[in-house]
Amino acid sequence: MTLPPAGALVDLVIALTIVEGAALYAWHATTGRGPAIGLWLPNLVSGLCLLGALRTVLHHPDAGWLDCAPWLTAAGIAHALDLWRRWPSRDRQTTTTEGTPSRPQPSRPA
Repeated sequence: MTLPPAGALVDLVIALTIVEGAALYAWHATTGRGPAIGLWLPNLVSGLCLLGALRTVLHHPDAGWLDCAPWLTAAGIAHALDLWRRWPSRDRQTTTTEGTPSRPQPSRPA
């Protein structure tokens, strides 16, 4: 049994990842359960951009680093956005999308 070309496998993973994102969005939109889109979208976009860079190299063997740079830059930006959103901050509101505290609040002296 022979495997399909690596580029075809990457294309399949990209398609499945997009289907996964659409299913998560539809599930949350129709039932109100599951993670809200803002909780997983930056991570999904980052992964898709990394897959896009890999796809570029596999489908175009003569591609240079400049061909992959936009994909890698977009992946880095999405990853940074995800980290910024998750990083605890005193300035940002500390509640989740369900309105419950995301971490215990320190008590302040009166």
